[in-house]
Amino acid sequence: MAYLVLMDGSAKGQRFELPPEGDITLGRSPDNAVVIDDHSVSGSHAVITPGATGFRLQDVGSTNGTRVNDAPATRATLFRGDVITFGNVSAMLEGDDVPAHEGDPALGGGIERTMPDFRPRTTRGSKAVPRPKDFGQRRDNNRLWKGLIILIIIAVIVAIIYFVMTLRSS
Repeated sequence: MAYLVLMDGSAKGQRFELPPEGDITLGRSPDNAVVIDDHSVSGSHAVITPGATGFRLQDVGSTNGTRVNDAPATRATLFRGDVITFGNVSAMLEGDDVPAHEGDPALGGGIERTMPDFRPRTTRGSKAVPRPKDFGQRRDNNRLWKGLIILIIIAVIVAIIYFVMTLRSS
């Protein structure tokens, strides 16, 4: 079964099942099949029509427009995983009976998504690269800063004493 999942707004995550026959009206008005309660969605915003080859979307003159995968659309053919934006609210089309894009890996084509490999890199052979001996140890730089501040204070005191002594002798 095909369904729309809202990705934004107060109803984020809400799922609307789309029947396999008949027009599916979308909008803010309660008489729509799919009611999206958001100020950016028109009372009658769009219509999704299921067919033998998939689903067709038609914007019905909405104020804030409809976008499919971030492209403005007044009419569009919808595929599994498409993101449809009604005003400011986005929804994703999902379901087993929704056709996939031609390059979709689920169809055996396109670019397959892989998971990154988080194993440590190795040098020649199968030995893992050793960690530095001080890895994860925090260096105590406080002593260095305290010593530097004390030396600066002593230098300022010596400069003041020298300045006062030269004023007295003149």
